[in-house]
Amino acid sequence: MSFDFHEATALFGGSFHPPHLAHQQAIQGLLKNPGVKRIVLLPSYGTPLKKVPVSFDQRMEMTKLAFAHTPSVEISDFEKQNQTEFTWQVLEKISGKIPNPVFVIGADQFQKLDQWAHFPQVLGMCDWIILLRKPHTLSTLSPKIRKFVQEHILTPTSNEYEFMTFGKKLIFVTTDAPEVSSTWLREQIALNKWSEVQDFIAPPVKDYILRNKLYGT
Repeated sequence: MSFDFHEATALFGGSFHPPHLAHQQAIQGLLKNPGVKRIVLLPSYGTPLKKVPVSFDQRMEMTKLAFAHTPSVEISDFEKQNQTEFTWQVLEKISGKIPNPVFVIGADQFQKLDQWAHFPQVLGMCDWIILLRKPHTLSTLSPKIRKFVQEHILTPTSNEYEFMTFGKKLIFVTTDAPEVSSTWLREQIALNKWSEVQDFIAPPVKDYILRNKLYGT
């Protein structure tokens, strides 16, 4: 039986360091394409490939503020409650608790998939959505896709945006959300250049950052 994304719960993980409007655009887009039923945001408790100096609780609170008025979106402290650090741990512990889970990652994370713990077996733990934020297109990922096909990790289908992997579906989804560097945002905030980031940071999140003196403010 084929996987129905319209009945799926999209698991959208990330450090949300800080959450920004490109996150919001990408998440709202998932409700239209591929049209998932709901989205669960999972702020990361541990990030093996990078250090996050701002606490989980602070990032959680900023995420709540950023998505307070976004329908069909739930923000979960699942990773903190379960002390998870790797994606395979999240998927293992969440199995059976959320129906029809599909894990969402960006194109930058797709490029680093072969650095993940339990790769490639982790791909068989659920279905996957790879978000193509501007300026990324499918062609920019072609070398990595070809590599995974040659290694029999991905199997092409009749749709160039869809692949099978260990019995699960992996699809690439385009989004109008731009690729925004959180590092760049933090640098501008530290320099008090709010005019540079005002299009990306929601006012309640800005207020929280200033009130709690985050990112060098």
